[in-house]
Amino acid sequence: MLIWGDCAHHEVASLAEPGWHALFDMDKAAGAATRRRIYDMAATDDLVVAGYHTSFPSLGYVGRSGTGYRWIPVTHQLER
Repeated sequence: MLIWGDCAHHEVASLAEPGWHALFDMDKAAGAATRRRIYDMAATDDLVVAGYHTSFPSLGYVGRSGTGYRWIPVTHQLER
């Protein structure tokens, strides 16, 4: 399980466009690079992710979608 905290500030926009900067990114380039690296790792390794700013139950998977990624929520039973 990956607990990524604030790596995504919005479960749709942050994953779809990991290069977009958030107001809270102190280092914009490093923030974008970190998001891309974390999202790629989560998608490649098929990790269950727990993160803030996602819909209940705040657990899901990351899938690739075009040049970005998408949030795939899970049920509270961790079934896809």
